[in-house]
Amino acid sequence: ENLLFYVSMEAKYTSSPLNGLHPTTNYDEIFMQRSLIFADSLKDLRNIRSQLYSAAEFFEDSYHKNDNDQLLFESLKDYVS
Repeated sequence: ENLLFYVSMEAKYTSSPLNGLHPTTNYDEIFMQRSLIFADSLKDLRNIRSQLYSAAEFFEDSYHKNDNDQLLFESLKDYVS
């Protein structure tokens, strides 16, 4: 919901080095701004995905190496939920 508000506000105003903020009048500008925001969001999601995979691998390795597997398994379940 906040992202939609942000996208809406970004599409409504664009910055200009000459006169600060001014309303956009061109549909292509609005489309380009939304596309850039969407692309940045996808990039952020890809970064999060790789971090989650790294965390999962770490916990999996720890699970196999640890003598106290049940405790680690329970903490992993708590972490995920």
